[in-house]
Amino acid sequence: MPVGESPDAETTSRRSAAKSRRQDDHKPTNVNIELIVIGKTDSKEIESLLAMYARRINFYCRFAVTVLPDVKNTKNLSAKQQRTTEGASLLRQFGDGDYVVLLDELPMSCLQFSALH
Repeated sequence: MPVGESPDAETTSRRSAAKSRRQDDHKPTNVNIELIVIGKTDSKEIESLLAMYARRINFYCRFAVTVLPDVKNTKNLSAKQQRTTEGASLLRQFGDGDYVVLLDELPMSCLQFSALH
């Protein structure tokens, strides 16, 4: 193509298809990450960070966020009953062969956490 001329529609389409194939080469089709959370956050900062992370990670794998509803009537439930109800809700989300990682606000060091595995 001579200098100064703009590419025709066919050239643009070929470039777009080639770019799409290159991006797909980076995305393993067998890797799916699903972030399952209980309760929707009210924090705009967390929502913004999660959206940014999702955009970035989707380049490499499939990423989805599932928000499970909060447990109803928590005032009438003990802490143990609430955990049991939330746990049952989470367990319904898992399938055979899923690899599950718990992310929690536990007060432990990286070394203590790694010893759990």
